[in-house]
Amino acid sequence: MIIGLLILCVYAPWTQPDPNSPNVHQTIGYAPVWSQAYAQTPTAHVDWSGAFAAYAAGIVFFSIVLGAISRAKYYLAAIVPRLYSTNLNKAIINKANLEDLERRAPGRRNSVPGDLG
Repeated sequence: MIIGLLILCVYAPWTQPDPNSPNVHQTIGYAPVWSQAYAQTPTAHVDWSGAFAAYAAGIVFFSIVLGAISRAKYYLAAIVPRLYSTNLNKAIINKANLEDLERRAPGRRNSVPGDLG
């Protein structure tokens, strides 16, 4: 997020209000926040409350989303091996139980209670 905001400060949107209406702004280019690139243009300034704020909000949003995805992968990496080991343990126990049943009553492993066959 910090890197994104630093890049945004290097390529900040500059605007100039329309002389006829102070509410209408025209984007005149992109330059660093600290530069004097548009100093010769009257009333030019960084568009803090418009495009700059929108870009900053986008950077923060995607930083949160990518951070959440990264954190989820971290937790899944910790959980998934446990799930596999649990299933493997269950499979070993089930195999041992089936072998025990086969040893006790050969041929009756798949029989249904009450089955005469």
